[in-house]
Amino acid sequence: MKIKQILVVPMILASLSAQSQQVSDALRFTQTSVGGTARIQAMGSAQSALGGDISSISGNPAGLGFYRKSDFAISPSLRFGTTESTFLNRTNSADRDNFSLPNIGFVITQLNQDYSGQEVRDGWVSYSFGLSYNRTNSFHEERFFGGFNPGSSMSQYFAANANIYGLSPSGTNSLEDMAYDNYIINYDNVNNVYTPVATGNVTQKQRDRVRGSQNDWTIAFGSNYSNKLFLGASVGFGSVRYIRETQFEESGINDPANNLSSYKLDEELKVVGSSVNAKVGFIYRPVDLIRVGASMQTPNYYNMSEGYTTHLSSSFGNNDSSFTSDPLNYVFDYDLKTPFKFNFGTAIFFRQYGLISLDVDYLDYSSMKLSTSANDINFESDSKNEVKASYQSTFNYRIGAEAKLGDIALRAGYSIYGDPYQNQLIDRSRQSISAGLGYRADDYYFDFAFINTRAESLYAPYFLSNGSEPKVTSKQQLNTVMLTVGTRF
Repeated sequence: MKIKQILVVPMILASLSAQSQQVSDALRFTQTSVGGTARIQAMGSAQSALGGDISSISGNPAGLGFYRKSDFAISPSLRFGTTESTFLNRTNSADRDNFSLPNIGFVITQLNQDYSGQEVRDGWVSYSFGLSYNRTNSFHEERFFGGFNPGSSMSQYFAANANIYGLSPSGTNSLEDMAYDNYIINYDNVNNVYTPVATGNVTQKQRDRVRGSQNDWTIAFGSNYSNKLFLGASVGFGSVRYIRETQFEESGINDPANNLSSYKLDEELKVVGSSVNAKVGFIYRPVDLIRVGASMQTPNYYNMSEGYTTHLSSSFGNNDSSFTSDPLNYVFDYDLKTPFKFNFGTAIFFRQYGLISLDVDYLDYSSMKLSTSANDINFESDSKNEVKASYQSTFNYRIGAEAKLGDIALRAGYSIYGDPYQNQLIDRSRQSISAGLGYRADDYYFDFAFINTRAESLYAPYFLSNGSEPKVTSKQQLNTVMLTVGTRF
């Protein structure tokens, strides 16, 4: 084993890399989608001014005021995901499919009556109470990329950090410590610097496997005043479970000194959390054919716990021998406050023939806030500066249409969720195209939806000060099939 060269200010780098990870997590857990039933999904999730659907519980709770009966619905779905990643001019794809139950809910409605037993038409006409479970994010994804890199090596990243922060004098406390123990970086006694085992001409590949979800349990109340004004409020209790397993491998290394031929970096990140939020909304119907609505959701206040495990392993010669470092572990608890969300919508009805619905959301991603009760006085200010420098405010747009042919309804929709990044190297907006159909009987209904979602992302497996690190551009395509079965009573 090598004897480590102790610098003046040794420190654990894990906490620094964790901060950037938590900032990117803050965005991931803020970019939720509008869930709901297959009917609403088929219409691009444009439902803020519609009402009368289970989706109103987690959308605009004022929509519960349109109910005249109680309702129960369950919505299973199948998701088929493909990620194409381009790395060093080479494209690889990986698939990940899963079954889930993204929405289930019920509504209980009370119609007010006058002294003669007739339904009232003026004043408070009805009240409705709703409870739903709604999946707002699914993290199931698999990604693979690889290629020959003539211009850089991850060992340069380890060496650069070792020269800035030094190595720990007591055991393995950072990735740089592990890189040194695995002969991935070496110490130059002449120039007093750490040097990488390679600067390019290596083969690199990485596989990411992600699973988990983000969910809300929502309790909502809606009311109907004179069949003109509909008011509602809700409280949501959320949960997050996110697991990412990553393996990066670099091979084809030319190392005459120690005969190192390849190494692997394995990482596992687990994030769990819970949250609470509140929402208020209204829908106004000036005439029977037009509705306008709006809602405001408070930030989600999350309490998060993050666990991270990583280790390095090296192979020498023709894999004749190997060395694996002891794993590095850390657990960190922090709080996350997501932005306020403002939503506006309008719907135009064509009597019994159908409707068009349009929604607009506004969020300021730069207002996200992270904090911790741990002994880290710089965490809150540093993360705030990183959020302000990285993210911006944006709008989301959703439009949907429904055409009725007797008991059958045909639906279509489109949505675009704006790019939250200030850096516009690529367009990171998410777009969805949807379609579906439904059948309504007196007491039962069946709805089917197909949703195609596309997005792009930019990723780097490591960073270098001169910006020569390789970039990975990924194109995600997700096809979702959803069925809703419901009954009104």
